[in-house]
Amino acid sequence: MELKFYGRALLHSCFLDILLAILFSIVLLEVQIYEGNYFIISRGYFTQFFNFGRILLYFSIVILICNLLSMPLPFYIRYLAICR
Repeated sequence: MELKFYGRALLHSCFLDILLAILFSIVLLEVQIYEGNYFIISRGYFTQFFNFGRILLYFSIVILICNLLSMPLPFYIRYLAICR
């Protein structure tokens, strides 16, 4: 019963990880600290196309946040399976 949903949750996590790896390899983020300020700069292949590079950067940050928020999901599903 729970294992089918658990398999889908793991597929969701794998898909987000692969998508994040592909986006980060394209965007090539670089962290720079200048006068106490923290900057994340894209040094990827698409920096010459300003709007496209910015869209990829925003999309990779959204995928990173989704990945971080979905990390506890498999643990919660396992907990529910153990309690039943």
